[in-house]
Amino acid sequence: MTIDMRPYAGAADLQRILDLKRVCMTPENIYDAPTISELRVLLAPLPQDPAAERSLWEDVQGRVTGHLYRRAMAQQATMLWEEADGRLLAYALIAPPSLVLTFQVSPQAHGSGLETQILTWAGERVSAEARRRGKTFSLWCRCHESETERRVLLEEAGFKPLPARDLRLVHPLDAPLPGVDLPLDFVLRCECMGKSWSTTRSYTG
Repeated sequence: MTIDMRPYAGAADLQRILDLKRVCMTPENIYDAPTISELRVLLAPLPQDPAAERSLWEDVQGRVTGHLYRRAMAQQATMLWEEADGRLLAYALIAPPSLVLTFQVSPQAHGSGLETQILTWAGERVSAEARRRGKTFSLWCRCHESETERRVLLEEAGFKPLPARDLRLVHPLDAPLPGVDLPLDFVLRCECMGKSWSTTRSYTG
């Protein structure tokens, strides 16, 4: 299998990334950031003005326009892995302002070494930034307890689990929900929904 790696190239890639994310969705990761709606925003085409003397994310006074800057940085930090026929096998991105690595690999490509390539790419990118700025950065990556293979890959790449945990609850909606009698002062608050853990790896400049 010949696999090519290339940077995100704009609108033509967006739908393919969304389609792959849907294929890789599970009840545990469906709400992991960036969600499908967040990806639509992050990877939406940036305004084009070839004649402009300022960056796309600066207004006429030179002030940074936050949402455009974040989109531009996310798109520069998004990579695609494709088969020779153009079929998308994987994507990865490091979404600013935090250093959180998000990636999905097509089920047909599991075990092909793509996950290792993605982690190598992310590590090299963060290491280069740490050297450039003379600082130490930690790269984060979400992994759910059910994703045992992913956890092994992350730990082999030097990631360490963090002590923080979150609990996510899922209920199927293919049947009517049972009736529940609640106290008059009952308050329902939305919490994170599946049990997951995070990993981190540090890079020093």
